[in-house]
Amino acid sequence: QTVPALLQQWRSEGGRAVRAELEARLAAPLQALLLVLLAPVLARSAPRQLRWDRVVIGLLLFLVYANLCALAKGWYALGRGPEWLGTFWVHGLMLSVVLGLWLPRLLAALRARRAVARMGLAR
Repeated sequence: QTVPALLQQWRSEGGRAVRAELEARLAAPLQALLLVLLAPVLARSAPRQLRWDRVVIGLLLFLVYANLCALAKGWYALGRGPEWLGTFWVHGLMLSVVLGLWLPRLLAALRARRAVARMGLAR
């Protein structure tokens, strides 16, 4: 079925299985976006750091995230968990991981920018 057909069926029936399928289809672009945001953080490593450790961490994060998405869809379709939460709690969890990994880098960049501005070297 297409997404508009699923939306129409969801409005008419309002079944959990239909909503779980709709959320699973909407989850794919969201998963791609979150994983793309995660990639630059894991791509950088210190000069003397092992070469493949970040790749392994990224792979493990992807596997856990993909499995949690599949589990959440199944749990939601079976009626486990609140209906208002749906399957988007998995994406919220991954978003918090991405923000947690990005935050130290963003704060360091902000501190460096302020230091340059204090020295009067800004444009």
